[in-house]
Amino acid sequence: MKRMITCFLLVGAIQTYSQTAASYGFNASTEAYNSIQEIGTEASVNGDDLFDTGIPIGFTFGYCGTNYVQLYASSNGYVSLPNVLPSTGAPSASNNLNSVQLLTFGTGLLCPFWDDLDGTGRHAYYATLGSEPNRVFVFEWVEFGLYGGLSGATNDTLNFQIKLYETSGTIQFCYGPHNQPSLSATIGIFNSSTDYQTLDLPSSNPAPSAANFTGNISSLPEDGQVYTWSLGPISVSENNSTHVKVFPNPSDGRVNVLASESIEQVVVFDALGQLVTSEKPQARFFSFDLEESGCYFMKIVTDYGTVSKKINID
Repeated sequence: MKRMITCFLLVGAIQTYSQTAASYGFNASTEAYNSIQEIGTEASVNGDDLFDTGIPIGFTFGYCGTNYVQLYASSNGYVSLPNVLPSTGAPSASNNLNSVQLLTFGTGLLCPFWDDLDGTGRHAYYATLGSEPNRVFVFEWVEFGLYGGLSGATNDTLNFQIKLYETSGTIQFCYGPHNQPSLSATIGIFNSSTDYQTLDLPSSNPAPSAANFTGNISSLPEDGQVYTWSLGPISVSENNSTHVKVFPNPSDGRVNVLASESIEQVVVFDALGQLVTSEKPQARFFSFDLEESGCYFMKIVTDYGTVSKKINID
């Protein structure tokens, strides 16, 4: 017998519902870039391939079902929540899936701009802002450069931040003014070498992919660009895009998804924000069954982009 579940959109504070990096919702927006260098604590990453370990987040931050209270940051434009260094330091400069596969390296790997960077003569800062339960942890790389002799040039500057939000578990990448040579970076979030999302371009409307790893982003996003990853249905804002259809809706349990492009991934949450299923059809048409009555939220990833849908099961 189907169990009835009231349909509602979550607005509460839940950190650990999303169990996979691929199931996070994504949004791009713009806002003024605010540096913390006047108020932050300086991090020890002002060099090449350096790590600063044991950095306190200031609160308990939930990511992919695990809670963290500290992290380590790298001069190469990423932070690692497990706070355990990779088995060797050098691969951390190489933004590829082989590096992600290092022990504990891929788990909780958050990359606002992962490339072979150099912080020699530059600075990085961290701070926890606000008050409980709405605190925000910020880590900022200030005027970092590309490794290889160019980072000493006055016009080789990269300014960017990562923000971690208490309670909601939201992750933000914020980008400031910059001037730099050609780069080949990765922007994304990881839980393993097979569970991730990376962006295809540093644009105002990039496409996140849970199936295609991107390691060739050639420039920092524009000053004021913000990329946000949010937990499951907390981030759902239904998109009525005509290139993806979900039917019938309401349904008696059988759900069909039809897209004009190949469907990379379908992620389904129940009304409580809990992950129900995550599938990678790699086809234009996909069907699955939901056994219990209620309201469900779906994230559908195609080559065209990501679409959020809500479906009711009678």
